[in-house]
Amino acid sequence: MEINTSVDNSIAFEAKDVKSKDRTDEELEEQASFFSQLLNQSEKSEEVSYKTVNTDSDSLLTTFVDPTNGKMVAVSLSKDNISKLEEYFGTSDIKRNADGTVTLDNKAESYVASWFEDIAYKREFLKADANNDGKLSQEEYNQTKNNFEATVKISIDNKEKVSVDVEETVSGTYINANESDTYTSLYRSEDRAKNLDDELNMTLSINKDFDSKIDMSEAYSTNENITKEGLLLAHVNSLKIEDIVRSKTQDQENPNASSLTDLSMQLNDVFSLIIALLLNSDDEKTKNILNKLKENNGDVSILNDYERDIVDNILKLDSPVDGKYNVNEIDKIMELFKSYELKGKPLDEEKTSSEAKLDKTII
Repeated sequence: MEINTSVDNSIAFEAKDVKSKDRTDEELEEQASFFSQLLNQSEKSEEVSYKTVNTDSDSLLTTFVDPTNGKMVAVSLSKDNISKLEEYFGTSDIKRNADGTVTLDNKAESYVASWFEDIAYKREFLKADANNDGKLSQEEYNQTKNNFEATVKISIDNKEKVSVDVEETVSGTYINANESDTYTSLYRSEDRAKNLDDELNMTLSINKDFDSKIDMSEAYSTNENITKEGLLLAHVNSLKIEDIVRSKTQDQENPNASSLTDLSMQLNDVFSLIIALLLNSDDEKTKNILNKLKENNGDVSILNDYERDIVDNILKLDSPVDGKYNVNEIDKIMELFKSYELKGKPLDEEKTSSEAKLDKTII
């Protein structure tokens, strides 16, 4: 069976246009001097919109004007991002000051400021930092809207050779992040932003064409420990099917067989189950069979030959013990029908597909 994965060019995040201001050398020097005074003040100033507490040897303190209120913003931008800004906008838009700080001007300023506005206000990073310490705990991060929702479409082509296409598209933007010990947001899986500067640097680094839009390919490029293809297949495996996978792979004699870390093991079981259900023309009959079994405590004798064939060859329930199917397994598959809308055509049709929405994946 051939499996193909892809994402479209739909947009996860998009910054608003910010009008640029091309200052004279004298005006830019005055701006840099004024910002330097604000940075050296020990007390909080009303002229400062955001001042980072995050600095390291690989970053430079960078200042520009907040487009929402005209106040100073001071962020820690990576040296790599500063170099990329210089290459794209020219060195005249990036003023490197004698004290080691950087002051942005003109189009470089409007570009970075537009992403700052998007992250600070639309993705609500400033609001989420409840104690104003410049850092985001996991609880605070989950208050940001640094995530998106995707629709995953699974299509089965049954011509000469069965092939499966898995395609994702953005279906909802600026939704709450969803990080826990079990789940991780679609965006920046397993590598959540620790502060506003962190996210600004990430956004600048992945928006390689400087179009002020983050499409799905760019968004998924933030996941360094897994390929885009692997991530999409992991998303399929997280569609409320994990309990079914666990029950199918579990082997009492081999505890390692129940591990969900082996993606290939998950993939084979999940896709076999999805395809079987998608290509089954009797979905409602299947649900009725499950209900009948549950009402009779899994008693095999209440099934006719056709129903027994569905249970054994499509749902692939474990063999009955003392004339009864496992009720817990029946409950899990009934839950699958509730949580994942499966609509398909019979196997003799050339192509069928199903869609489901997701905003997180299992880790």
